[in-house]
Amino acid sequence: VVTIQKLYDLLVTNPTLHPNPIGQRPPTLASYQNNKNVGIILSILDGFGIDSLIIRDISICNENHTLRKMYGSYLYLIIDGGHRCRAVKAFISNKFTIPLNGKDVLYRDLDQNIKNLFLNSYV
Repeated sequence: VVTIQKLYDLLVTNPTLHPNPIGQRPPTLASYQNNKNVGIILSILDGFGIDSLIIRDISICNENHTLRKMYGSYLYLIIDGGHRCRAVKAFISNKFTIPLNGKDVLYRDLDQNIKNLFLNSYV
């Protein structure tokens, strides 16, 4: 079981999870502030989570394997759930707001209790 905090760490702090490998639907040119991204974050805050992610473990591949050469220091590839991962990363990076208590707020503006709830939610 993985928390949002652990997911963020895998994506950003110690990036070993690649959210957009070849074959994954790429990000769109639309801005971060779109209904799907907002919906993903609100779903987490409402306790529904973001469903499961399908991840391919390439850490088990020999370092000379094509995938290991292609993805460098990445050890895991998102097979399904790239958009959800990118939405979490963008929200924590303050790239878009969510409506909360009648205001549009960035991650950094959330009450610490709400941040804790968010970061400790399970994927």
